[in-house]
Amino acid sequence: MKEHTAPFLPSGGIRAVFIGVAATVICMLLLSFLLSAIIYFSPLSESLLPRLAILSNTLSLLFGGWMAGRLAGSRGLLVGMLTSAIILILMLLFGFGEGVAIPLKLVYCLLAGMIGGIFGVR
Repeated sequence: MKEHTAPFLPSGGIRAVFIGVAATVICMLLLSFLLSAIIYFSPLSESLLPRLAILSNTLSLLFGGWMAGRLAGSRGLLVGMLTSAIILILMLLFGFGEGVAIPLKLVYCLLAGMIGGIFGVR
């Protein structure tokens, strides 16, 4: 049976994007737990949380974009951007990171996903 895909994505691109989204969400959860444990058990201040959240999200988006690009095998920039765009929409819908300005969130989300996608294809 032939797999249906969007004309601008490689074969299996839609599957790769959704696996990248799932990998990003799992990575975000794991890094959030890790960072909260570090903040709780160390003398670090909670004022670092916004910066650490941006770092955690960026690393997660890099990983999700990398995973999507690796699974797609080509067009990593596009696949990584779509992965991060879906995550960005979810973050805006659920209100994660309200302290970060939306333009900044847009920039770091899309850049991290695209860079991850590029390195995933290589």
